[in-house]
Amino acid sequence: MQELLLAFLRSLALAVFYVASLYVWWIVCARNTLFGEEPDQIVRRFISVGVASVVSIAYVHGLLGIDLSFIGLLPRDWPSFLLGCLLPLLLTAILFLGPLVQWYLLSWEELFEDTTPIPSRVWKCLTNVYWLRFYIVAPLTEEIVYRGCLCALLHEAHIASPAANALVAMTFGAVVFSLSHFHHFIERSPTGEKLHTLPSLVAQLVITSIFGFYS
Repeated sequence: MQELLLAFLRSLALAVFYVASLYVWWIVCARNTLFGEEPDQIVRRFISVGVASVVSIAYVHGLLGIDLSFIGLLPRDWPSFLLGCLLPLLLTAILFLGPLVQWYLLSWEELFEDTTPIPSRVWKCLTNVYWLRFYIVAPLTEEIVYRGCLCALLHEAHIASPAANALVAMTFGAVVFSLSHFHHFIERSPTGEKLHTLPSLVAQLVITSIFGFYS
């Protein structure tokens, strides 16, 4: 029981550390507001979450000795590694199939109206910090910290059996992943009108919990 509690505390510490890294520049740069959306602030957040990810890996692997292949950074064998990448991707595609079909039916004409060459579209995305944040940096660093390091900590708690360890890791990891999005509630309502954003916050917490558990 003591080992399980220690695993929970370590996991929470990783989550808090990751979220805190998003706001460290407020202290370093003496910003008047926590919630900037300027490109330079987003780039600084890229740096801080990158550092947080590296520190999390160093902590889990270097200090606790958990194998990097278990965290998901190195494959134990390539067939299992590729299958482990393909199946979650397939599940996620199935999850979002409904909204994608709905979007296609409502705005399919827009796909053919834009005559911009594909390389130009790709370059436009790769040079847009907002696109990079939503589609590259945030998913990658969250997967490293929450799915890799945090779940590895929980799985190594040795509760009763490998199946029980996996269940606890999935459940508690999903809850921590969900609660880590609570800071968006503060960001979106800095003026005190928090009750208006509460329903959307609850919906986001539920959705992220389900997504974190199933994936």
